[in-house]
Amino acid sequence: MIGLVADLGKESDAVRVVAEVVSELGKPTVLVNNVGIRRYEAVADAPWEAWDHIVRVNLLSFVSMSRAVLPHMRDAKDGSIVNVSSTYAVYGRKGMGAYDATKAGVLSLTRTLAYEEGEHNIRVNAICPGFTRTVFHLKRLGHAAVDDLVPPCVLKRWAQPAELAYPMLWLASDEASYVTSATFMIDGGLPA
Repeated sequence: MIGLVADLGKESDAVRVVAEVVSELGKPTVLVNNVGIRRYEAVADAPWEAWDHIVRVNLLSFVSMSRAVLPHMRDAKDGSIVNVSSTYAVYGRKGMGAYDATKAGVLSLTRTLAYEEGEHNIRVNAICPGFTRTVFHLKRLGHAAVDDLVPPCVLKRWAQPAELAYPMLWLASDEASYVTSATFMIDGGLPA
């Protein structure tokens, strides 16, 4: 394992990160794009700079990392890209327009890349997590609030991070060799 710091909204940083990974670990055949930031503001009220920043982080970082890794996957004639979107890419909600729109863009990017890269034996899929008990939510809401909040899903509970990791591991594996351009809702049955 190696640790790297980069602004993946900049394509040059993504190229540098992938070059360092290739140098240290060899050519990558799996990429998991998993990042997201948000601001709670109505579309009409959010400053343009906030939209620009959220688009760079939530969507363009997926583009930059995919573009940087694809030549190596093409050379290997093997690859799996797993993009982490959000249930709100599909459902939307008030006050989260930039986040929800960029996560919807991730789903479109997933399908487009799947069609473009299938001939190279590169699979591209997405997962859409629902309410997940992450450090982000625990810090933002507090442990008690997370414990008390019952998500509006069929299972009436928060997902544990491992419950997202297992589908991602499967999508990255050879067991999912015939799965591409798919979106998996890992949401406990939203909306209930």
